[in-house]
Amino acid sequence: MKIELITWEDAGGEQDGGWQDPDDVDTQNSVIQSVGWVIKETEKNVTLAMDLSDDGQTHTRARIPKGMIVSREELFSGSAVKLTACVPGDSK
Repeated sequence: MKIELITWEDAGGEQDGGWQDPDDVDTQNSVIQSVGWVIKETEKNVTLAMDLSDDGQTHTRARIPKGMIVSREELFSGSAVKLTACVPGDSK
Protein backbone atom coordinates (compact mmCIF):
# COMPACT_ATOMS: atom_id res chain seq x y z
CA MET A 1 0.00 0.00 0.00
CA LYS A 2 1.20 3.52 -0.76
CA ILE A 3 1.04 6.79 1.15
CA GLU A 4 0.82 9.80 -1.16
CA LEU A 5 0.73 13.58 -0.96
CA ILE A 6 -1.81 14.77 -3.53
CA THR A 7 -2.13 18.45 -4.44
CA TRP A 8 -5.48 19.22 -6.07
CA GLU A 9 -7.89 22.01 -6.91
CA ASP A 10 -11.12 21.99 -4.94
CA ALA A 11 -14.12 23.13 -6.97
CA GLY A 12 -15.58 24.66 -3.82
CA GLY A 13 -19.02 26.04 -3.35
CA GLU A 14 -20.77 28.93 -1.74
CA GLN A 15 -22.59 28.04 1.43
CA ASP A 16 -24.30 31.34 2.18
CA GLY A 17 -28.01 30.68 1.81
CA GLY A 18 -28.91 34.37 1.72
CA TRP A 19 -29.59 36.63 -1.23
CA GLN A 20 -26.50 37.50 -3.26
CA ASP A 21 -25.66 39.80 -6.15
CA PRO A 22 -25.07 37.65 -9.28
CA ASP A 23 -21.87 39.61 -10.01
CA ASP A 24 -20.41 38.80 -6.57
CA VAL A 25 -18.99 35.35 -7.39
CA ASP A 26 -15.75 33.82 -6.09
CA THR A 27 -13.91 32.53 -9.18
CA GLN A 28 -10.80 31.14 -7.45
CA ASN A 29 -10.48 27.43 -6.69
CA SER A 30 -8.76 26.49 -3.44
CA VAL A 31 -5.59 24.41 -3.76
CA ILE A 32 -5.67 21.53 -1.27
CA GLN A 33 -2.96 19.12 -0.12
CA SER A 34 -4.11 15.72 1.15
CA VAL A 35 -1.92 12.95 2.57
CA GLY A 36 -3.12 9.39 3.04
CA TRP A 37 -3.06 5.73 2.17
CA VAL A 38 -4.12 5.09 -1.46
CA ILE A 39 -6.88 2.52 -0.91
CA LYS A 40 -8.52 2.65 -4.35
CA GLU A 41 -7.71 4.13 -7.75
CA THR A 42 -10.00 4.12 -10.78
CA GLU A 43 -9.92 5.84 -14.18
CA LYS A 44 -11.62 8.87 -12.63
CA ASN A 45 -10.67 9.00 -8.93
CA VAL A 46 -8.04 8.36 -6.28
CA THR A 47 -9.36 7.49 -2.82
CA LEU A 48 -7.15 8.21 0.19
CA ALA A 49 -7.71 6.99 3.74
CA MET A 50 -6.25 9.29 6.35
CA ASP A 51 -6.38 6.67 9.13
CA LEU A 52 -5.46 2.97 9.08
CA SER A 53 -6.02 0.63 12.05
CA ASP A 54 -3.93 -2.38 13.02
CA ASP A 55 -6.63 -4.69 11.60
CA GLY A 56 -6.71 -2.91 8.20
CA GLN A 57 -9.87 -0.83 8.74
CA THR A 58 -9.79 2.71 7.35
CA HIS A 59 -11.34 5.95 8.55
CA THR A 60 -11.68 9.47 7.11
CA ARG A 61 -11.56 8.98 3.36
CA ALA A 62 -11.20 11.50 0.55
CA ARG A 63 -12.18 10.68 -3.05
CA ILE A 64 -10.28 13.06 -5.34
CA PRO A 65 -11.26 13.37 -9.03
CA LYS A 66 -8.15 12.85 -11.19
CA GLY A 67 -9.08 15.85 -13.35
CA MET A 68 -8.59 18.08 -10.29
CA ILE A 69 -5.13 16.69 -9.37
CA VAL A 70 -2.21 19.09 -9.84
CA SER A 71 0.52 16.73 -8.58
CA ARG A 72 1.12 13.44 -6.76
CA GLU A 73 4.12 12.48 -4.64
CA GLU A 74 4.66 8.98 -3.29
CA LEU A 75 5.86 9.22 0.32
CA PHE A 76 5.87 5.52 1.24
CA SER A 77 5.33 2.20 -0.53
CA GLY A 78 5.20 -1.27 0.94
CA SER A 79 3.51 -3.14 3.74
CA ALA A 80 1.52 -1.15 6.22
CA VAL A 81 3.53 -0.22 9.27
CA LYS A 82 2.88 -2.61 12.15
CA LEU A 83 1.09 -0.64 14.83
CA THR A 84 1.95 -1.25 18.48
CA ALA A 85 0.46 0.22 21.61
CA CYS A 86 2.53 2.84 23.39
CA VAL A 87 1.93 2.83 27.14
CA PRO A 88 3.35 5.78 29.12
CA GLY A 89 6.10 4.59 31.44
CA ASP A 90 6.49 1.28 29.57
CA SER A 91 10.12 0.82 28.50
CA LYS A 92 9.37 -1.78 25.79
